[in-house]
Amino acid sequence: MSSNQNPEQIARDRIDDDAFQHCRWAKQNKAKFLFYHPSRFSLLAFLSFWFFLAPSVKAQFLEITCDKPQLVYNDHVGNEWSFAFELGEKYFNIATVNNFTLAELSKVRLIVSEANEKYIDYGVVTLGIDPGTLEWNKLYTKILEVIIKERNGRYAGNTAKWKVIIQYRKVHGRA
Repeated sequence: MSSNQNPEQIARDRIDDDAFQHCRWAKQNKAKFLFYHPSRFSLLAFLSFWFFLAPSVKAQFLEITCDKPQLVYNDHVGNEWSFAFELGEKYFNIATVNNFTLAELSKVRLIVSEANEKYIDYGVVTLGIDPGTLEWNKLYTKILEVIIKERNGRYAGNTAKWKVIIQYRKVHGRA
């Protein structure tokens, strides 16, 4: 930059004539927050969305809680059991309140399995909840029944059945 060029001359050299005319119009009309380049408006629009509209955007969740699982019958399948919600490769304790996004809901499964066994037998059931039919913050109850079949040993083929009562509701949360 040479010392004899002023900043306005440098700006005129760098931007095309239409943009320069816009800048001069903005300066003349005292629209100080929009001058120098039209891309400033894009930044202003983005910041307006981020600070004013984004806080009102909320994610939609299904909040799920469980009552204590009840053993309906057990024909020599196992004595110690574990219970979990499964989503992908992650497992969630059923004794706590779990929040799943509505997009993930079709992939959430309830798993009941034997614990402390050499060959673990388990049963799986999907939740089968259609979030489109749910009202906001209304508490729903569903009974899930899971059957576990013994796959090995002298009792192979025998079954056990668990009943799990879940309560759920559609809630807003922070994205």
